[in-house]
Amino acid sequence: MPIKKIEQSLYEIKNKELPKKCYFGITYLDAAFKGINSTDLVLLSGLTGTGKTELGSIIADTNIKNGKVVMYIALEADDNEIAHRIRFRLASKKYYAKTAQQPKETLLYDDYLDGELDLLLRDELKETDNIISDEYSGLDCFYRDLTDKHFGINELKKLIEDTHHETDLYIIDHLHFFNLDGDNENKAMKDLLYAMRDTVLIYKRPIVLISHIRKRGKLDNSIVPTLDDLHGSSDIVKTGTKIAFIAPYFGEDIPQDGYKYPTIFYCGKNRRLGSIAHYAGIQYYDARDNNYSNDLFVGKINNTCTKFTPIKTMADLPPWARKRVDYEFLRFDFCEKEQQRTAGVYSSRKDKTNSPGKD
Repeated sequence: MPIKKIEQSLYEIKNKELPKKCYFGITYLDAAFKGINSTDLVLLSGLTGTGKTELGSIIADTNIKNGKVVMYIALEADDNEIAHRIRFRLASKKYYAKTAQQPKETLLYDDYLDGELDLLLRDELKETDNIISDEYSGLDCFYRDLTDKHFGINELKKLIEDTHHETDLYIIDHLHFFNLDGDNENKAMKDLLYAMRDTVLIYKRPIVLISHIRKRGKLDNSIVPTLDDLHGSSDIVKTGTKIAFIAPYFGEDIPQDGYKYPTIFYCGKNRRLGSIAHYAGIQYYDARDNNYSNDLFVGKINNTCTKFTPIKTMADLPPWARKRVDYEFLRFDFCEKEQQRTAGVYSSRKDKTNSPGKD
């Protein structure tokens, strides 16, 4: 990077065109991270089976609906898996909306994959297929070539070089399916991550990178993974601009809600706002349509991530949450008087609150 006089930097800052953001489509992540910036290398991590690929497809879905072009690099997925996940999510939502006042069949993704729901969802799938054809031209999926299984940093750089002009966001699923060159795995991982960060800065196209965490010990009683749990070298933490963790939440302080399962999101790093690491958010994952509700519990989390304490009043929320989350999405244990007071204070902000999809 060239040496710059401060006057030159100031000129560039004042004349810079603000880039349009991408979004997560998850209330807490969009508030804590303020969306996805053009030079972000975002890391999303969690244990196997916690819904990381589903989350990746939700991020893709969100940005496509906002008019962005997304490249989903599916190194772990089955052929056409991302399209299957989006198709099932849209069809399920239509099915449950139509049968809201009737007994409903429980829809399962694996039954859908086996074709067992084709008859039940015949109309919904037909409508969904038309929607995908009309509205999802902005989604490109790259699947690993089974005849040539090698996919490393050179292949990634070439792919981004060839596609960045027409792509707004890259989602890579996931880090540990890259082929690493050389005998030193840590050095190869370091080279991969720094090359990925350089690629983001060169082309100003953000990357959302999905990752596993290391196997946790039996004595580890944290409720959500932390930076120390990342599987790989410490350079994962150094190169990421934003790092978030996902885990199911089993605390009794958050009520269960039918088909909805509490999921905790913890933002372990944000280069722009480090204080978010003192908080976490819980949202419901709705198993009926494979998506997250907008309802959000914000709470404080201790340094070891072993205790989540829900915030119970609007006044106790951190400033970024008060400013960026629509008050209608926030969940508290309010008395009626407190509900009326906060509704009066914050209803005037409702139309001014930034929301995903608005730059």
